Amino acid sequence: MLAVKGNYSDFQLSEWKETRLSIKLTKLSMILLPAEPLRSLITNDGGEFLLWNPFPEISKLEFLKVLDLSSHEVVPLSSAMFHPLIYLKYLAVRTKQFDFHPESHICHLETLIVLSYMSVVLPPIFWKMEKLRHVEISGVVFYLENVKQGIFEESSKLENLRILRHVCYPINDGECMDVLLRRCPNVQNLRLTISSRKVPGEICTFSPKLESLTRLQLLDVFFEGRRFSIPELHFPSNLKKLKLEGPHIVSAAPLIAGLPNLEYLKLQDWGTKSEEWCLKDIKFNKLKLLKLVSLGISRLDDPEESFPKLETLVIRMCHKLEEIPPSFADIETLKQIKLIGRRPQTLEPSAAKLKEDIEEIEGYSRLNLIMDVWISKQHSRKLPLQAQIRLLWLCL
Repeated sequence: MLAVKGNYSDFQLSEWKETRLSIKLTKLSMILLPAEPLRSLITNDGGEFLLWNPFPEISKLEFLKVLDLSSHEVVPLSSAMFHPLIYLKYLAVRTKQFDFHPESHICHLETLIVLSYMSVVLPPIFWKMEKLRHVEISGVVFYLENVKQGIFEESSKLENLRILRHVCYPINDGECMDVLLRRCPNVQNLRLTISSRKVPGEICTFSPKLESLTRLQLLDVFFEGRRFSIPELHFPSNLKKLKLEGPHIVSAAPLIAGLPNLEYLKLQDWGTKSEEWCLKDIKFNKLKLLKLVSLGISRLDDPEESFPKLETLVIRMCHKLEEIPPSFADIETLKQIKLIGRRPQTLEPSAAKLKEDIEEIEGYSRLNLIMDVWISKQHSRKLPLQAQIRLLWLCL
């Protein structure tokens, strides 16, 4: 990939001999068609907001296979704008509003990334884009009135889809989840948002049943709202990486302990309740990395029995956690403990003591202890250069 350098007014795309180009989108109107058919166009505007429509120029590049406009916000966008780009396989855009045309114009598309500030409604024709492999649309919403009317055909499946992220479902519409399971049977990387925001004040019960996704490797579930009860979790046994975020998510840990191939677990909680996380009878035989974020727990109990293969422990912003239990030293595979953000003063001494105990017992240092100082980017810019250097040294 070659980027355009120097003065754009001196650049002539008609003399460009490459098939890939990185350029400021605002300069497209100043250049002509290239001598060789352009296959890849990536913009590098660095977050500029664009009011004019660049697509008259882009539509002339009919042989494009890769179009990445994500450095640049355009408003509004419609899938119909890309109709002339019949060879397009990769599309990434950033916009306030993206509308799908009811007819599919980009039938060869394999990757679709839409960074949108407003919800994106997927029409029935979306399920006909059979070549899709990677779909990542901020705030995407599935409306299923068409399903109830029988408009969907049973053959409307995205068999090639492997990555599906940022899908949002209301907690009281289980039919949405059923459609997802049927239409995306081979998905391997999935991020879901389960929302209770528009549900009245009662506690919402939700039991995800995803065990039919037998190829799923990475699952990221965000429970949006504070009125959740999760009595059951049904995940496929081949799952290797799991992220759960929501209110009082620690209580759901026993429900996932039986996953035999889980290697990565992240728990992020909004709960403020101080409690002991009792790990008795909870065992993750293959877990290598455990990440605890913003949990309201005050104590961890018996980790050596629950995480026999643990290699990395990450603790971030767990303000009420009193200490790192000494029994972590009994986990022979443990190689790294990382403390991120503001934390109780007791965590650092207990982590240091843990490292000392391991060295004393085993005669060598196998545990790498990382203390990462939390500080906002805005605040760090105000620090003198020498202070920034000292801060960087502390974070290493």
